[in-house]
Amino acid sequence: MLNRFIVLSFALMCMGSSLFAQGIELYGLWYERTGGTGSNFTGYQHFVQVNPNNGNVSLLDTIPGAKYVAVGASTFDHKGNRFIYWGIDGANTRRLYTIDAPTGNMLSNPAVSQRPPIELEFDMKNGKTYGLQWDATQNKEYFVEVNLQTGAVTRVKDLPGVQTVMIGSSTFNSNNGTFYFGGGDFSGNIRMYRVDAATGNILGSTTFANNVFEWQYDVTVDKLFGLHRSAMGQPLEIVELDTLNGQKTSVMTIPSMSGNFAGVVVGSSVYDQNTSTYIFRGVNGVSAGTDSIHFVRPGTRQQYAISLNKNVIEIKCDNTTFASRFYNNTQTNNGGIINDIVLFRNMGISYINGTAIKLILPRNIKQDLGNGGSRGKPGKITLFDAHGKAVRTESRSIEVIDADPISIDNLPTGIYTLRLEADSHMLISKFIKQ
Repeated sequence: MLNRFIVLSFALMCMGSSLFAQGIELYGLWYERTGGTGSNFTGYQHFVQVNPNNGNVSLLDTIPGAKYVAVGASTFDHKGNRFIYWGIDGANTRRLYTIDAPTGNMLSNPAVSQRPPIELEFDMKNGKTYGLQWDATQNKEYFVEVNLQTGAVTRVKDLPGVQTVMIGSSTFNSNNGTFYFGGGDFSGNIRMYRVDAATGNILGSTTFANNVFEWQYDVTVDKLFGLHRSAMGQPLEIVELDTLNGQKTSVMTIPSMSGNFAGVVVGSSVYDQNTSTYIFRGVNGVSAGTDSIHFVRPGTRQQYAISLNKNVIEIKCDNTTFASRFYNNTQTNNGGIINDIVLFRNMGISYINGTAIKLILPRNIKQDLGNGGSRGKPGKITLFDAHGKAVRTESRSIEVIDADPISIDNLPTGIYTLRLEADSHMLISKFIKQ
């Protein structure tokens, strides 16, 4: 029988340099064995937090009864700070575990009879979780939605022609609700599939270089990134993958994982949206026999790596605060307090003779910024190029933040993102310099 899962394993390389990691929150699972051999092992499943500065692992809590973890079947609820994974307990019962990330407390673990979906992806805008589920009886792959409270799996639609799935090569664009994954069709072609999450319809598929793996989507610059290595002995690199034609463009090499025995742990990549940082776990890279976590910023070409002192799997990044700001979601913390974070993404921009732009703020924002509590506070304007690199930053008094034009005369042609941070508001808009 054909193995449905395509696992790409390459020897990878990387190089370390300093990178600002403050604010990145990483969580994962670590199993502490206490005895036994083979599949008859005993021990404890721990929920842990990884320090992005030094690789130290802090035990937050032990998950009662948990034993096995389904590889590639975990995600993070970026609306409620919750770590989600499918696993099997000591009695061989399938369960969907929900962990409160800040405390490590297990919130629920309902037993489920269905086959666990793989390649789980969380929609930061709408708060839904999607994945892929194979039906061996029908010989079909299904696009599914997962209820994180009950573990119930709802089949949205079957995916015609899909036979295999590349583990670790799925991602989600929360801006437009598109699920991307790599897989093989029944003719043996490796393809990139684009699925509309609302309907389950395949929007399109294209063949691509199948040695691009560990996909991650940056929603601030609308780009899909992945890892690529052309052959043994060649350097690992971060590439951008065109979502329409499957073509890859090299962004930067990562030479800190050296040697033919260095590799990437399948399904280990995550993306910190707030800092636009691509993160993955490597082995035998920093030094022989050492696990490591690598941090790469495609926009600024910065990178560094740290050694990991425990075998942490299913590492996830907490983007809850980012999602609340970027998509204007209501976020409730553990105390039930609504955080005062608002984002209006429909800020307007007007062009002035093609050499300058001027902000057009929504009326309610102008009223808010004009009140007494906001006066005198500085506002910050940042321009980012298509690679996510900040090309200009300036501060302005809130009272006149939209009064004066912003010169773009010396910028190259291209697509730019403008971010305005003022008081409790963050506004984002895009424009084209022609």
